[in-house]
Amino acid sequence: MSSASHTILHRDRIPTTGVLVIPGRLNFEQILLLEKLFAGRTITWLVEENSHFDHTTRSHLERSGSGAMFSADDAAPKAAGDQLQPALANGGVLIYVPGRAAVRNASQCHIPASHLKALCGFGLPILPVSIDCPRESGLSVERRSSLPSSVLVIGKPIPAEAAGVSIYQQALLEGVEEAYSARSLFKGSLAMTLLEGLKKNGSRNRIFDGADDSELTYDKILAIAIAFSKFIKEETDNPRVAIVLPPGKGGLIANLAVLFAGKTPVNLNFTAGPEAVRSCIRQSGVDRFITADPFVRKVSSFPWPPNRDLILIERVLPTLKKKIVTWAAVSKALPAPLLGMLLGLNKRRGGDEAALLFTSGSSGEPKGVVLSNRNVLANVTQFASRLDLPKGSSILGCLPLFHSFGCTVTLWYPVIEGVNLVTYPSPLETKRSPNSSRSIR
Repeated sequence: MSSASHTILHRDRIPTTGVLVIPGRLNFEQILLLEKLFAGRTITWLVEENSHFDHTTRSHLERSGSGAMFSADDAAPKAAGDQLQPALANGGVLIYVPGRAAVRNASQCHIPASHLKALCGFGLPILPVSIDCPRESGLSVERRSSLPSSVLVIGKPIPAEAAGVSIYQQALLEGVEEAYSARSLFKGSLAMTLLEGLKKNGSRNRIFDGADDSELTYDKILAIAIAFSKFIKEETDNPRVAIVLPPGKGGLIANLAVLFAGKTPVNLNFTAGPEAVRSCIRQSGVDRFITADPFVRKVSSFPWPPNRDLILIERVLPTLKKKIVTWAAVSKALPAPLLGMLLGLNKRRGGDEAALLFTSGSSGEPKGVVLSNRNVLANVTQFASRLDLPKGSSILGCLPLFHSFGCTVTLWYPVIEGVNLVTYPSPLETKRSPNSSRSIR
């Protein structure tokens, strides 16, 4: 069952016998949705005696004329459940309505722990209902009006004898995962989403590189990355390209360019031992390494390949000035979908490889960890919903790009969401890093 703004999954799981329905969260719109879902059956709304509701919800529950109340402090929840049992007669349903709760944005469970413990202690059969609200956690590049207002996932019924807090929580999380995984954004490519973010936020946001106190707006970064991607395509047919750079404008441009070239960036751990690095190079099969000459001299312990295999970014970019100017004009004139089509960014899908990271190798050879487009986009979405930064915010990126947090949260997230990125090459220089972030305010 679906409508323009709501989707219901697994309606067939609803039992015909009486059941206690426990949604993880519930607003007024969703209350009306549940009323339609259980139309033809006797509905009794269940609330905790100390819960607070907004005026619209409270008025609606009062007008229904069919409600019941319980106390989370009741020392004998089973006895309370016995009193509620008649509400389940002849296929009747008890629907718990969570009250107002102080929760983080896009949280899936608004039920206080004491309430949930009491509900699971009633000794009644339970129907868990997971509710995901994509409009609360959608990325800024998504058109919010095109996203469903809510996705309800009916969980598998939990028999009375099996009811428990952990059993309910597991069922709730499984439903939320199913709803979350179905988002259309995760079926696309990271490269295309990055392009949309750069296009949308290009003139408003920028990267401030604390290594040399330089700055570039995202629209300039976009033009440089596209021009550089064409160079990379001509340099190698290999599907993966190694990047050996610290956080900064060079690292950002290199990663974007590799993705725009239709290839996978492999950010190598330049702090690892030579044998571990050689293992990563061998496993990834890379034959080109994007780096910078000063960095090559600085990290002398790295097992650098022959110079012919190095792409020194500070030498290549000046040779691309005319092409950068051309792409700046083209990227400004064309809408993101058309520009993405021109660059072939829609060829990759959610399950395709987006990045290759390696473990540290502390327990043997480093192990390659493939991150799909779906992995990265989901992680960015999760982080965005939790951080929920206002417009004009800045984020400090000093974690290495070969780190999962460094490449996802302090590289892709700010580009997609339009957050200023302040970088510094090392998180160990604690005195310099905060000064870099203060200087962009």
